[in-house]
Amino acid sequence: MRDEHAPILLRRAPVAIGKKQNAAEGEGPLTEQPLNGRRILLVEDEPLIAMFAEMTLGDVGAIPLGPAATVSAASSAIEGEAPEAALVDVRLRNGESGYNVADLLAARGIPFVLATGLHPGDIPEQHRARPVLSKPYTAPQLLAALAALLAPVP
Repeated sequence: MRDEHAPILLRRAPVAIGKKQNAAEGEGPLTEQPLNGRRILLVEDEPLIAMFAEMTLGDVGAIPLGPAATVSAASSAIEGEAPEAALVDVRLRNGESGYNVADLLAARGIPFVLATGLHPGDIPEQHRARPVLSKPYTAPQLLAALAALLAPVP
């Protein structure tokens, strides 16, 4: 019988996009990983969603920044952490709008993906052309959206 006060541990397998090498041959675990070493700002106020995104990014070698749960925290991270891309929840703590963070990122030329459970028609006009992840999203969806942001332009 489980102690009702004991923490519940969740385990999941690492998720990766790109080519996986054979570790038995003495090679590294991931190659051709578009997010490896990339600095990704997470703007998310829900702890479980933030933890999921952070773990997912870490599993593929990205450097998750944050999570920032408020516009102020996100603004500080944008100024001080030099993110290369961002995932922005559109509804933040205390009724704050993630669109304010999106405006800051856009002004600095930092690409971002909007995360929302809202209808796409509810996205303000100036951000409708931005990529959107509908909540709930999966690890492969998150990774693909961010990788597309950072893909070299042919």
